[in-house]
Amino acid sequence: MKFICAVLMATCALLLLAKQVDAAENPKLLGWIKDCQKQAGASNDDYETILKRKIPTTDEGTCMIECIFNKLHIIEDGRFNRKGFVVAFSAASGGDLKKIAELRSLAATCEREVASPESKPKSCSTTKSLLNCFAKNMDKVA
Repeated sequence: MKFICAVLMATCALLLLAKQVDAAENPKLLGWIKDCQKQAGASNDDYETILKRKIPTTDEGTCMIECIFNKLHIIEDGRFNRKGFVVAFSAASGGDLKKIAELRSLAATCEREVASPESKPKSCSTTKSLLNCFAKNMDKVA
């Protein structure tokens, strides 16, 4: 599986904090996910989808991911935080400098593509744009 797929799964399941431990075994992760589910008004199906390391298809599920991104400082004030993304996912690279360089490149690409106007973006639109950018550029990351 390509590295970026692992990054996306890590995003949804917060594996970077759990270090490959299932969310069910990490009370802090479950707390974050449950808190974000409540804040986003997401369904139990969205919650279960994230626990299965998949991306929810509902707007509320996307907002749940945005909440998680906010907790990880991948998104701050409704905008993509390139440095926060690289810091958060460097752990998922296993210290591989090539993968970290690819993360930086992906972050720079997505920062350009997801650039927000001066005003605060619409609810969860940053996350939708980021997920689209990750998917579109996954072939650039080994």
